[in-house]
Amino acid sequence: MCTALHDSPPDHRSNAFGRCRTPRITFHHFHQRHHHETAPSRFQHPGRLFRQPPTHRQHRGQVAGRRSGAAVHLPRPGGQPDRPPVRRTSGGRAKPTGDQTPELANDLALGVQVLQEFLDADTVVIGVALYNFTISTQLKAWIDRVLVAGKTFRYTAEGALEGLAGNKRVILAVARGGRYGEGSPTAALEHAETYMRAALGFVGLHQPEVVVAEGLALGPEARAAGMAAAQAQIDALPV
Repeated sequence: MCTALHDSPPDHRSNAFGRCRTPRITFHHFHQRHHHETAPSRFQHPGRLFRQPPTHRQHRGQVAGRRSGAAVHLPRPGGQPDRPPVRRTSGGRAKPTGDQTPELANDLALGVQVLQEFLDADTVVIGVALYNFTISTQLKAWIDRVLVAGKTFRYTAEGALEGLAGNKRVILAVARGGRYGEGSPTAALEHAETYMRAALGFVGLHQPEVVVAEGLALGPEARAAGMAAAQAQIDALPV
């Protein structure tokens, strides 16, 4: 099973390279106000990376932009959402069961479903757009539903942290309008990729593979160079 998280950059028309197709596909698209352009070919036709069956090779999942700005769960390419979107963070686990409103109860049930999708996945692709130096609120809402004590991490009797997420493959598709890579004057302001590495490491996923496209809002030439660099990184991913 593959779980894909797709997050559209705020300041340019782009995608975060994430499409995967398997018999039990789970899409999480984090759409903003822009439509998405064509993804680099490796993620359109991932082949063995996501164990794509031949019957799905010609099927193109729809990733045209929704305007809700929320996560959408699609059971297979082109399918209709079969659960509500993840719209916000939730602290409802701290409330006594008897105090739960219907809205909160539904939110908690959604969180259980989102968590199970993550636990069931063996490959996770996450689109990470840099928004004001960090991740989007929609992606943060998802993170808050999969970092759950006793499910994806725990503390031992000695107080040591233990990640419980298992041996998943995680690919971060990072998109930046400017340049925030190592060695750039603004590198210290990059808190999206660094945050995701920290959050994933907390649940035991210490070696995410990272694809970065940056400079996408700095003009046509910079955008083309950024996309070409990202494509080269995609081509270098092991299958």
